[in-house]
Amino acid sequence: MAANVVEEQPAQAIADEFLDSSPEYQIPETKSSVSNKKVPNAPDPRFRKGDLVHKPAIVNGKRTKIVYTIYASRYNPGGYTEYQVTNVYTNKLEGVWIREKDLKAGG
Repeated sequence: MAANVVEEQPAQAIADEFLDSSPEYQIPETKSSVSNKKVPNAPDPRFRKGDLVHKPAIVNGKRTKIVYTIYASRYNPGGYTEYQVTNVYTNKLEGVWIREKDLKAGG
């Protein structure tokens, strides 16, 4: 039987005529129609996850302030940001979504 013999040949450089030429137009760094936000028209939220906030409340007929930490946020189509919060003292998650205007920064 005859054996298949492969002859070794040196590799040849292939010249690319377009390699050294620059494109006729520049590709922009950003596109004006693309946004990295989930909802493009949504305002930036004032609070981040883990921030301390407080909200006035009436407990047993007396006005007091309750301190929370931000648990989650979402954009409401009505044009504002809402937050779910956890009570700092009890670590209980409040099930309702609270509007941004009802919360104040700090504890």
